[in-house]
Amino acid sequence: MAFLRCPQCSLKCGTHFIPYDILRHLRMGFRKLEYSQSRSLLKKYLTEEMLEYLKFRRTRNDVNLYDCIKCGLQYHDVEIGIYACDPDSYFVFSPIFFPILEEIHQFGETNVHPKSAWLPINSVANLDSRRKFIKLTRIRITRNLKGYLFCSQMSQKQFEMVQEYLEMILALMTGDFDGTYEKIIDMTEERKRELKLKHFIFDNNDKILATAGVFRHWPYGRGVFINSSENFSVWVNPHDHVKVISVEHGGNLRRVYERAMNGLRKLSRDLNFIMSKRMGYVTVCPADMGTGLKVSMHLHLPYLGKKQKTLEIQAEEMNIYIKKVPQEEDLFEICNKKRMGITEIECVKVLEHAAVSLMAMEEAGANTP
Repeated sequence: MAFLRCPQCSLKCGTHFIPYDILRHLRMGFRKLEYSQSRSLLKKYLTEEMLEYLKFRRTRNDVNLYDCIKCGLQYHDVEIGIYACDPDSYFVFSPIFFPILEEIHQFGETNVHPKSAWLPINSVANLDSRRKFIKLTRIRITRNLKGYLFCSQMSQKQFEMVQEYLEMILALMTGDFDGTYEKIIDMTEERKRELKLKHFIFDNNDKILATAGVFRHWPYGRGVFINSSENFSVWVNPHDHVKVISVEHGGNLRRVYERAMNGLRKLSRDLNFIMSKRMGYVTVCPADMGTGLKVSMHLHLPYLGKKQKTLEIQAEEMNIYIKKVPQEEDLFEICNKKRMGITEIECVKVLEHAAVSLMAMEEAGANTP
């Protein structure tokens, strides 16, 4: 008698045959992680009992546990160590994903992500108009398209299909958002260097993401859309399907936020994004789940930059990330940590409050004899 597989099998139990090589990689990788000095969230929450419970599970797209955690097993210097290979990964492997989501976003198993709320925009300020402290303000919004696999599972043809579809939609952008789409595969090396200097292009040099599989079939199906003013761009298939970026020099957070909101709204008229009623927008990285909204600023902090412990304490209290900008003296990037369980306007206000507080501390410290 043939075995009839339930259509919802992957979500109800998900247990299937897993090749021996995969099981061996899981076991060996877990042992190395267990005895490592890693401070990743994967090491913190993945127990041997959990590994045994999850190792035979697969999603409906044949994603197994090793697919999701191989980057964290191979590289012990990562912060998180796990990526979703399809939307079902969050549910089939929920015993490992949910504690990590809770630690990053304070989003428990009974919480529900609120409906999108971008307003009121007039509550967002234009910070540091003299550009004394804030050198750059950027907002990035991550989305995935309904009906397509995640990048780590896509074929070359699927990458090109997503690109063709998005290129057609982006061609309809008008007004302040009118711009040009360029395929990475067609760019000259000189053009790539030019865009890299302006931070308008992505590459495949991240070893963590490469191990997670999101750069497969590179550079097919990858490209960037840049508006004529060069303050709004859309990345196609960087590691999620869509990344909307609004950026400008200085601290006019309100203008950057409004541009990001309006640009995304224009795209949303023709695009259907993957969304969970309970968890919000679904992304490859657990850190982007919920709103998918990352608000960041580059702050010049010569006084606080010499007080690493103070910065760490402030980052913890304000629930933000603070890191040094490479090759830039006394320049630090701050961004919101919590993106799930709160609205878009709340994400922005968290970073606004953090920026104002850090600037006040910097000014007070610099003026202290």
